[in-house]
Amino acid sequence: MTQLSGNSPHKATAESASFALYTFTISFDRLIPGVDNLRHDVYLSPVLCAAAKKVVRTAMAKYAQAEDILNIKISPTAVKEREAFKRICGEILQEAVHIAKSRGEIQIDYLSQAAVFKLIIETNLDQYTEIVENFQRRILAGERAVQKDVKEIVRLKERLSALRENRSAIIRQSGLELFQYVLEVHRDVLVPLRTVSFGKETLFPNDIFLNPMLHATFPPDDKMMLETYTLLGRRIEDPDRYDSLLSLIKDLVRETLPTSDHTDQSLDQWLKQADNLARLTDASVTRKTMKKLKKEGGHREARDALKQLARTQEQHLRIFFRQFRRAKLIKRICAAYQMLPICSNYCPPLQPRQVLQFLTERKTRRFLTGQLKAYGKIYGKVISLGPLRQKARELNRMLKPRKQMALLRFFDDFSRYHRDEGNYHLLSEAMGQIHLITDSKTLDLSRANKTLFEFLLPHERAPEEKPIIHHVILKADVRGATDLAHRMIERRLNPASFFSLNFFEPISAVLSRYGASKVFIEGDAVILSILEHEAEPSEWYAVARACGLAVQILMIIERYNQRSRQNELPVLEVGCGISYLAKPPAFLFDGDSRIMISQAINHADRMSSCTRTLRNLKGMKAGPFHLRVLQTASEKEQAKTRDDLCIRYNVNGIELNAAGFEKLAKEIKLKAIEYTLPGPGKLKTVLYTGKFPTVTGQYQRLIVREARIPEVSMDSLRFLGWTHRRYYEVCTHPDLFAHVRSKGDD
Repeated sequence: MTQLSGNSPHKATAESASFALYTFTISFDRLIPGVDNLRHDVYLSPVLCAAAKKVVRTAMAKYAQAEDILNIKISPTAVKEREAFKRICGEILQEAVHIAKSRGEIQIDYLSQAAVFKLIIETNLDQYTEIVENFQRRILAGERAVQKDVKEIVRLKERLSALRENRSAIIRQSGLELFQYVLEVHRDVLVPLRTVSFGKETLFPNDIFLNPMLHATFPPDDKMMLETYTLLGRRIEDPDRYDSLLSLIKDLVRETLPTSDHTDQSLDQWLKQADNLARLTDASVTRKTMKKLKKEGGHREARDALKQLARTQEQHLRIFFRQFRRAKLIKRICAAYQMLPICSNYCPPLQPRQVLQFLTERKTRRFLTGQLKAYGKIYGKVISLGPLRQKARELNRMLKPRKQMALLRFFDDFSRYHRDEGNYHLLSEAMGQIHLITDSKTLDLSRANKTLFEFLLPHERAPEEKPIIHHVILKADVRGATDLAHRMIERRLNPASFFSLNFFEPISAVLSRYGASKVFIEGDAVILSILEHEAEPSEWYAVARACGLAVQILMIIERYNQRSRQNELPVLEVGCGISYLAKPPAFLFDGDSRIMISQAINHADRMSSCTRTLRNLKGMKAGPFHLRVLQTASEKEQAKTRDDLCIRYNVNGIELNAAGFEKLAKEIKLKAIEYTLPGPGKLKTVLYTGKFPTVTGQYQRLIVREARIPEVSMDSLRFLGWTHRRYYEVCTHPDLFAHVRSKGDD
């Protein structure tokens, strides 16, 4: 709440009193959406859900008078269930505060509260539906019985009819009882914790928990409005429609508070503070304070200020009263309060709105009188119009002071309705952004993608896998696999078993050594991943291990190729791409199978590829290197996109992306060594070398070549110049390892 003025009532001037703004709001805009990218995934404690169902069932049975239908006995058990619900709810919401505090995000606490609200409201509606269905089953069973108890069937049908007729009141009463329990938990257990964690100004106001609108149909029915707030019009011609009244009151507030902030938002906040209209127009409290001050011998200056304030409030009331009378509202407001004591005598068969019309619109009385007589004949009873006519006469004779008192009462009721209506929409929108997860498939998917907010009891928490923070994708792609398989089939050989024995199985055998796992397998390629988890710095060698695994894959394939040559079988040529991404991947589930989604997969696929024209071009393989990267787009074209506009020669080569090389330099100590390519040009290049530990504790050397990417023409591949970009090749040639050893690195 935000103070507009620091004046106390004793220091109030004639022009202003102390007003406050109602500033409650709720938002989840800083929280990550769930798996549907629309709502926030929340998993509430199953123990809490079961406890909520028990207390809702008991409350609903009580208000629906259906204890016998649900076989519920109101006993000490119900008290124990209620206390158990409050205790469990308190523990869950305390845990939510701790989670929010640890992450420095109060919206997590708001999310937990809104999720509990949604759970109760949905459970409340479900329990009402269950009671109706139980009645229907009892009636159907009675009608199908051989010996029918006709009286019992009629009695059940009458109870079911009453249940449906009072649906709104039953659901509202049950919902409010449950929210009262949550308010008690909030007030007794959570307010101190939330205050010290986030400050008193962040607390949900008590009226949020006691808002009848959360459990009502919208717009609310007339009976609920009459009992809880005041009856408002719905027809276009009704002067007391909500929107018309709101506009009128805002205009009058602007007129009577000329120095205040008059934005629409501030006026809304001003009106939602229930006592502001009373402070503006009701002099009775001010005059009582003035008399008390006089009796206690207070300062004359303070009494004069209060006297002037009371005069100003009376003047404001006259202004409001005059404008409401011109808008033909005073009689309708007074009639709504006059009809309260007798409304139940006529509703049903009439609607409360018709009773109001009888009191305020003389032309409708004959028609409504006829309706009541007709209903009386149908139901075999006389409906007396005496009390209704008496109220109409009292309304016509009502003096101005009583009308003003009714108007002041209306201000309080309307402010509460305006506040509760606004909070209803605010919380409905918030609850609409929450997905209460109940099925295991969605639960696993959201948990795997780190989009799940879990509010559980300690014993319900499974051992948590530490969050993934980085990941590397390695793709090994067989060159010309389609042609190779075709040639083998022509020779009556089995390409499937050949790929399995010479490619897939040998690779699978070494994955654990590098902490790698399969993402998926294609017919001629394998995609692997290495993940880095939070709080596991001893395992943060994802790029180094991916590079070491790629080297191992090529060494394995070469060994099998040697055997294939001896047996006159085809040999395999492979290209590898390694892409590092400094964030976790996403996941989806196909049945029980978890499928990874990552940009790194696409990038690794691009890097492991080999352009057909380059593969058949002589001179692509330069000495001990197996990778060439050429840019066919201009620097301006490349700058306009994040896509890779390069073509590649990659035959038994391994390419590492630039982000991966930067990460590698953080993982291990890299030493730069100059290397001169053999041949007439004696071109020089830079090699980087270092060692990393495998999962098994052994150390493996890596050699990485850094080279600039040239820009070439698309058609002739003619050299056009050097770009500012570089590519990185993980080297495998024995001559390079010998060169490194010659520099003193073994």
